[in-house]
Amino acid sequence: MCADTFFGLLSKALMGRLIHGVKICKKAPQVSHLLFIDDSVLFVRATTHECKRAMDIIKRYEEASGQRINKEKSEVVFNRNVGVDLQKDLLSILQKKEVDYHAKYLGLPAILGRSKKVVFAGIKERVWKKL
Repeated sequence: MCADTFFGLLSKALMGRLIHGVKICKKAPQVSHLLFIDDSVLFVRATTHECKRAMDIIKRYEEASGQRINKEKSEVVFNRNVGVDLQKDLLSILQKKEVDYHAKYLGLPAILGRSKKVVFAGIKERVWKKL
């Protein structure tokens, strides 16, 4: 794994405890990122330190690869426990626009609540129609 790949930089920061991802349950590993064909989803704590670290990783990747993050397509979602003042501070660091919890990504809600049954009912229905 090359240290200057986006995955490599994120993995190194996660292993070095410079950023922290999310866990789906207590014993699960932390997930700091999801990588798709030409999209990436990053998960970091809502602190100035972690947001600055995430921006440093993005900047380092851009310099190493020559690729640039499309700021018009980049968005931030905050947990509802993050205060408004902190959100403003973090948005200024991240230089991204905020979206609400109801935003969709690849046809699915960006944030899933506890009830997955309701969220995935539409997908299940579409699959059954095609079958």
